[in-house]
Amino acid sequence: SLLQEIEMSDVKDWIEWKCPATFNSVKYFVRIYDVRKKIATVGRYIQSLPFYVGGESGFTIFIYPNGDERKNRGHFSVFIQNENDWFVKVEVQCKMGKTSVKDVFQLDAHHFAGWPKFCEHSKVVVAEDDTVDVSVDVTLVFEEASGENNIKTMVRESQTDIESLRDEMSLLTRMMTTNLKMHEKNLREKIDSLQSSFISKLEALETASIRKGAGAIPCPECPVCFEEMKPPTRIAQCMAGHLICLQCKERPEVSSCPSCKQRFTGGRAIGMENYLSTLFA
Repeated sequence: SLLQEIEMSDVKDWIEWKCPATFNSVKYFVRIYDVRKKIATVGRYIQSLPFYVGGESGFTIFIYPNGDERKNRGHFSVFIQNENDWFVKVEVQCKMGKTSVKDVFQLDAHHFAGWPKFCEHSKVVVAEDDTVDVSVDVTLVFEEASGENNIKTMVRESQTDIESLRDEMSLLTRMMTTNLKMHEKNLREKIDSLQSSFISKLEALETASIRKGAGAIPCPECPVCFEEMKPPTRIAQCMAGHLICLQCKERPEVSSCPSCKQRFTGGRAIGMENYLSTLFA
């Protein structure tokens, strides 16, 4: 719907209109006429009619074709003013041709904010009829006003926060479950590894015990001194193969085998010594 159309000196200055997008947002449009003349003067501004967002909060748009002050000349300046007696937070997106900016403003009562150097003149595309279109999208993020609408907004925001927390809790629960399953799997693998290692060590211990038990094998005794002929005892033998320690064989009174009375061989029983070394070393 057409909101405002002003004529000054029989020359149309601008027109403006708005299109409500949602309950908490409005798309506001301003078409500026006679642009080349307006950009010649610093501080000259176009002021929109007050419009409302969310049902209660009112706002006004200010557009300065050649900057709001001398340091900003050569640029379009665009501002939004809070016309309320309470604090508001708004998200504002302003577009003119290919230039687009977006920001979030926190406005105290009757304060304004915006872009002093919104668009440089060299980037402005002026239509053949010497007009420029400016669009301003305003979304009400928060209003401090009391009343039923504000309470409903707070309830909706709380419900959204609760749903978000529920989603986070659900995700956290799934992550914890996954981590616990992975931890359980790792523990089972470690237990299996320990069991396998224990069995291997037990088998090695049993094998070692069996080998150690080989020490119980009777060792041949010398028939003269009756001592076991364990290494490093040197051993001799008779022609029949009976064994005797070399120390007893060399006694003067021992001239033949005490077992069979046959004479001794000239050498040592090397084979027997080596065999006993493998058993008793």
